[in-house]
Amino acid sequence: MVLVFKTNIEKDSDIEGISPVLKSFREIISWSIDNEDVDNVLRIESTEDITNSVEYILNSSGYLCAELV
Repeated sequence: MVLVFKTNIEKDSDIEGISPVLKSFREIISWSIDNEDVDNVLRIESTEDITNSVEYILNSSGYLCAELV
């Protein structure tokens, strides 16, 4: 399953900051940030729908994270 989110994660330091958080999800197979896209798209390949958990933890960490549908 592929999950897609709009974020405000732009800098390499932001990506490094969220990396341990995303690695803590055992359901995540891979993830990437397209910071050349206007929406700084976070794409996650996951074994389960963890949309709410990803949004909650990133928003709680001070980032904008909203599912793109």
